Amino acid sequence: MKSLIISERDKIAAIMENERAVEFFIHRGDLILGDIYTAKVENIMPSIDAVFVNLGNNRMGFLHASDIPGQGNLNDRVQPNQKLLVQIVKEPTSNKGPRVNTGISLPGRFLVLTTENTNVSVSRKIVDYQERNRLKAMVSLLKPPGVGIVVRTEAEGKDEYDLEEDFKMLWDLWKEVSDKHENHKYPGLVYRDLDFIYRVIRDAYTSEIDEVVLDTTAGQVKAQQILKNWTGKDVEITLHKEGNILSARGVEREILTALQTKVELPSGGYLFIQTTEAMSVVDVNSGRFTTSRTLRETVLKTNLEAAHEIGRQLKLRNIGGMIVVDFIDMDERKDQINVLEAFENALMSDRAKPQIGQLSDLGLVELTRRRQGQSLQEIFGHHCQNCSGSGLVFEISLSGELRRARGEEQQQDRGDRSQDRGDRSQDRGDRPQDRNDWRSQRNNRGRGGMQRRPEQRRRPYGQQQPLDETAGTKPLEEEEPTGIQPEDETMNTGAPENSQTEEPENEFESEFDEEGNYEEEGSEDETEGSDSLESKYNVKAEDVSGVFTLTPRDAQESE
Repeated sequence: MKSLIISERDKIAAIMENERAVEFFIHRGDLILGDIYTAKVENIMPSIDAVFVNLGNNRMGFLHASDIPGQGNLNDRVQPNQKLLVQIVKEPTSNKGPRVNTGISLPGRFLVLTTENTNVSVSRKIVDYQERNRLKAMVSLLKPPGVGIVVRTEAEGKDEYDLEEDFKMLWDLWKEVSDKHENHKYPGLVYRDLDFIYRVIRDAYTSEIDEVVLDTTAGQVKAQQILKNWTGKDVEITLHKEGNILSARGVEREILTALQTKVELPSGGYLFIQTTEAMSVVDVNSGRFTTSRTLRETVLKTNLEAAHEIGRQLKLRNIGGMIVVDFIDMDERKDQINVLEAFENALMSDRAKPQIGQLSDLGLVELTRRRQGQSLQEIFGHHCQNCSGSGLVFEISLSGELRRARGEEQQQDRGDRSQDRGDRSQDRGDRPQDRNDWRSQRNNRGRGGMQRRPEQRRRPYGQQQPLDETAGTKPLEEEEPTGIQPEDETMNTGAPENSQTEEPENEFESEFDEEGNYEEEGSEDETEGSDSLESKYNVKAEDVSGVFTLTPRDAQESE
């Protein structure tokens, strides 16, 4: 049983035979096959023998020089900003724009009106010689000058009245398109083929169809009117009411199966179908097929099943361009001929008119299939963000490079940490460098109970200068370091914070005499005694007595 399933809501139709899809009809996108546009010439490219035309909204179309009427140089046949009437003959792909042609074709039910040639031709599928002559004679009487007519396969057996009605409809449509093109000042759409239901019924319905199923009431009425006008009888059309028609009738399942790379064969073999930018490749494998008695029988049966399935898959997937099929190697010439004949028979019903080459010595069959619209993969597929459409995610792991990278990162981290510590030390007054000097200073204090003002520097002999508040002082970093540095903050709990700035002169006058020797403040210690220590450092004398000892270096400095 053969059924025509039409989903007007989803714009998807399919011919199903024994619950298997034979052909899909999917109309989606802004630029659809058969659309007619008023275009403007943008770029003339003699280097590639082509012209790029603007279709409106900055959408560019590719027009080859062979599709432009006239003879001579390309620059002589078209001019920049020239207005042209073009028709989309190839829908855009993911990385290519649409291809257009200046030859216009308007398909009808039985006839096709063309402007590319002015001849009358008959479909090759009509093999009866007398029928071909009869149809050609009737159409020649209808054809006006300046256009051509192609008699479709469906016209076989039709009378003159049916052909005349179909031609009048096409002729009125052509005059409408011509008038709109003349009135168009800017690039844009001039004509789009009739609604989705009409297009599907016109292209898919034949006398072999046993059932037509739609999913809308309006579509059911429209389909009945169209078929009644064409067939002259009422055709029963079923209305699907529950759920989605594509899921209930198995069309969705067939679409998902056709999008898979691997296709199972009835006897256990399988196909691998992969499409690249240059061509599509089909690989035939025997798989689990081991029931035959000999290897030759296994190979022949697998290749015959593959030939039928490949012809079906090419139509379902709408694969165009160059196609290479790798059949299983066959030694017998007879087997090779049988497989090629089966392959040609499977492609005979294809509208895209595939051209098959010979079987090569490597067991490869090359064929070309005319691209009509977007492939099934281009309609429903999207590029993966992780693998960019390749199907693989690449990771390069070089151990040496990784170790080197980690070493550089660790070295940089250590340098950053050292710099941070240096900055913190500089903010605290170069604390790491002053810690050793503070110990020396503390030991000198414990030697004679002498007192020193906190956070003061000691000048070497010969550089004592009375400091004045108005006089400029020598920068601290330019002073020559001595063995005595300021005390740490831990010992300055009782000292005033501004002692250095308020009493700079007293500190040096009390510590050095005129000969540059260190002067002990014994008189002050004797008068103040332990009360002075307790009031200045908030500690008792007995707590620090005998704690500090002199090192040999400190003793030498004190002498």
